[in-house]
Amino acid sequence: MSNSLGLKTGRPSGRTAEHVKGLMDDVEEEKRLNVIMPAGEYHALKMYAAARRKTISEVIRTAIKQTMAT
Repeated sequence: MSNSLGLKTGRPSGRTAEHVKGLMDDVEEEKRLNVIMPAGEYHALKMYAAARRKTISEVIRTAIKQTMAT
């Protein structure tokens, strides 16, 4: 079935519930981490991340992984 714009209605793909569940099984559960820090350090971190075209989360995750690896 299509509308006046020629777009099909319904599911956009042939994905089944089993397919979607399989994709979700591969995703590791995420947890939120809150860190309290001085505003100046936060802004410096934000600038550091932006200069490298990364998010603050990416910078923090990388730093934690490197720290834990040593």
